[in-house]
Amino acid sequence: MYNLHIGTFIITITIGIFSLYGIGLILTSISLLTKEINLLLAIVKIAVLYIIIKFDANILIPFSYAKSILTELILNNKSLSVYPLGYLIMFVLNSLLFFLFGVFCFKYVEKIALKKGNITGY
Repeated sequence: MYNLHIGTFIITITIGIFSLYGIGLILTSISLLTKEINLLLAIVKIAVLYIIIKFDANILIPFSYAKSILTELILNNKSLSVYPLGYLIMFVLNSLLFFLFGVFCFKYVEKIALKKGNITGY
């Protein structure tokens, strides 16, 4: 029977999802400014998905560290404890970087959208 480190899986998904949430906030902020954005958003989503799948761990690519850890977990049953501390720090920084960038981008574009009248205040 294959023994999967469920703790590694849950921690990796939980931390890694923040980078994807940040990308979602960036795409949402773009859609606040324009209404005819469906085709552009579809193209951007496909491009981001391609980048995530194609490239390995890199601080400039969202979910890349999580993808690498999950791949090693599934293929070789590696837990988080075998990774060097520097790698884990980069993993957390990757997710945090994209999450914060998404939040700041959304807040900035939200102010612009409020001024333009695309959305109403609370």
